Amino acid sequence: MLNTPLIRKINPDKNNYCLDENLNNSFISGNKLRKLQGILREVKNVKGILSFGSPFSSHLLACAYYGRKMGIPVTGIVITDQDANVLKYPHLNMAEKFGARLIFTPNDCAYEVIEKYKNELSDYLWIPGGGHTLEAAKAYEFFFEELFKNETIWNQTDKIILPYGTGTTTYGIWKATRKHKKEIQVIGISVSRSKEKCIAAIEELEGLQEFPNLLIVDQFAGKYGHIDKETERYRWKFFEETGLLPDPVYNARAVHYLYGLNLNNALLVNTGGMLNNLL
Repeated sequence: MLNTPLIRKINPDKNNYCLDENLNNSFISGNKLRKLQGILREVKNVKGILSFGSPFSSHLLACAYYGRKMGIPVTGIVITDQDANVLKYPHLNMAEKFGARLIFTPNDCAYEVIEKYKNELSDYLWIPGGGHTLEAAKAYEFFFEELFKNETIWNQTDKIILPYGTGTTTYGIWKATRKHKKEIQVIGISVSRSKEKCIAAIEELEGLQEFPNLLIVDQFAGKYGHIDKETERYRWKFFEETGLLPDPVYNARAVHYLYGLNLNNALLVNTGGMLNNLL
């Protein structure tokens, strides 16, 4: 069972709040844990977990965490063209400490390597990168339906902002807003993909092709893992105002968008990934 994270006011002069998913567990926390909880709730007799991610992946760390907790093996395929040194990447380092077997592969070989291990480990539970499944999205849909009962926050909020990777978390939150009595815009800040690829990813989940009140911002497309000076300035400004330091790879982009446009009446979702602050 995960903790309900803290909702805190970001600054005194604007009506902005932060939902901190860093606090849903221990320092191994965040949206990937909540999504995996949703996935694992739907399956029985799991013999092992197989998945993939980048060197910055909090998803692979979450898989390793649950694998150790459940007493089952975990194999994580790490897709990167960079140095395959686990010690350089805090999430991978911790995943290994939980006992995960990590296999590095360059981007141009990733498909073949993934298919190889899916065949070799056919009795393992296959989980797409980022936990990109409908069950994971539903975990956030149900979670936000509960959060919407806090009328004090939602009477003042007309937008939800969060980083967008595969879009699973964003989609679940968006689904919850469609049931809410108030029009709330969900804004996903892509950390890598173009808007078109972001839309294609969430269309896979249930086949929907229209997403009213969902805005995907791709101003950072193609810059995954590269943090510019302006983003860093906003990241530390956020820390000064809240005492919360968002990770530099994912959540810093959402903070950049919030501060860069000087937005009001927003709920920023800090999705976790805090060990990336050690990069």
